This record gives sequence, C-alpha cells and structure tokens, in this order.
Amino acid sequence: MRRLAIAFALVAVIPIISCSTVSHMIVNETKTNKNSAANSSPVANHKNVPPPKSLIEAGEYAENVYDQAKANDWTRAQARLDQLREAVAKLPAEAKGNPDAPQLSSTIPALQKAVGQKDQQTAMKEANQITLMVANMSAHYKTVLPVEITKLDYLGRELEIWAAANDSAKLQQTTQMLRQTWNGIRPSVEAHGGVAEAKKFDELVAEAERAKSSSDYERVAKRLLDEVDNLEKLFEK
Repeated sequence: MRRLAIAFALVAVIPIISCSTVSHMIVNETKTNKNSAANSSPVANHKNVPPPKSLIEAGEYAENVYDQAKANDWTRAQARLDQLREAVAKLPAEAKGNPDAPQLSSTIPALQKAVGQKDQQTAMKEANQITLMVANMSAHYKTVLPVEITKLDYLGRELEIWAAANDSAKLQQTTQMLRQTWNGIRPSVEAHGGVAEAKKFDELVAEAERAKSSSDYERVAKRLLDEVDNLEKLFEK
C-alpha cells in the first residue's frame, strides 16, 4: 500500500500537496460540519494552500503504526508512534483550530496504551481512526488527491479490522459507507481517465456487499486496498 507521504506529494508547478463507515465516521464528519458552520474558524480560509507538513506526517505515521501493529512489530510501531506524537505536537495554529484536532490529540494516549500492551486489534483501530481525522482536517486545504480516496483507504483497513474481529454488524456498516464514499468519488475517477479502474472498483464494492463471512471480507479488503493505489495514480499524473 502506498504511503500518505506519496498521496500528499507536491505538484511540480503549483505548490499543492495531496492527502491519500461506520457510524463513528458519520459522527465525526457531522461534528466537523456543524462546528465549521457555527463559527468562522481560520481553517475555512485555507482552501488555496497545501496542508501543513506536520499534518501530512501525522497521516503517514498513523498508517505506519497500523502496518506495524498488523505485523506485530511493536518496536517499529512504537518508533512510528513517537514520530506521530511529535508531528501532532507541531501542528500549526490553523490546524489546531480544526474541529477534528482535539479528537486527534485525545486519540494518541489510547493508541499509546494499545501499542504498549501489544493490543493488535485496538492499535490498528486507533491508528486507522487517526487516518480518518487527518483526512477530515486535510479537506480544509488544497490537495491533489481527493480526500475521498484517502477515506476509501481507511475503509479498506476498517474491513480488515472488523473481519479479524468477526464483527458482522461493523462489517456491514463499513460496507455501506464504502458504497456511499465510492459513489461520491466515482465520477471524478472517470473524469481523470479511470474508466477501467472505476469498473474494477465497482466490482470490488459489489463483492464486499455480497460478502457473507469474515474471510470473504478479508479477501476483498486486500484487493480493495491494492486497487486504491491505482486510483491514487490517476490523480497524481
């Protein structure tokens, strides 16, 4: 899987950086929208500038922690977590004013505890939530890669998490959000010349909707995550 550092790559001419559900995802986004509408946060005025470097790094390190926890490599997971904490601490004022920023900071201790206890399931879940928060925060900036593509990556990992936990309710909820997110970004994928990629992703989403067992979801999650890499390439050309 490609790293968020690549997904947030600089565009050669214009200095733009790209950023590569379940019920809690809906809640997070609803809270963000309400808070943004309720006050004129400085975050709303940054659509023409790239995300802060520290925010990009936070997304990258969160995915690193996820991967290392999945591999049960707790030494490297801790090292990436330390880097994640440093990145979050360096977020500039405009990023810290984002409605998702407090939740991002409050998730770090839970992730630290899970890594310290070598709790694979919780560590993967908390790290993936940080990916979602970073995506939501990055939506307030100018990015090359649509935030929805990063959320497809997030949702693919959610399928992995809940397949391992054998949680059918979460798997069904995640699949519903996968469908909703994909339907929203599909026209843009096709507009970027990704007709073949869109057709393949259609098939993967439909396969997730037909899944009956945790092993079914696990198989489609891996292929889905691989295909997200191909979607990223379309927008990075």
